[in-house]
Amino acid sequence: MCVLTGGWSRRELEEEGAAAVYDDLRALLAELDGSPLAGAGSRVRDGRA
Repeated sequence: MCVLTGGWSRRELEEEGAAAVYDDLRALLAELDGSPLAGAGSRVRDGRA
């Protein structure tokens, strides 16, 4: 997961394997439930991560 900050382009991040790229932190927060982080806590608690 990446947030665009000006260092790399969306394309570069996606080509390097970013699971998701967000324009800014607001976009990440708005889509948090559908992000790769969604449900990560339950996988860790269950020992699946």
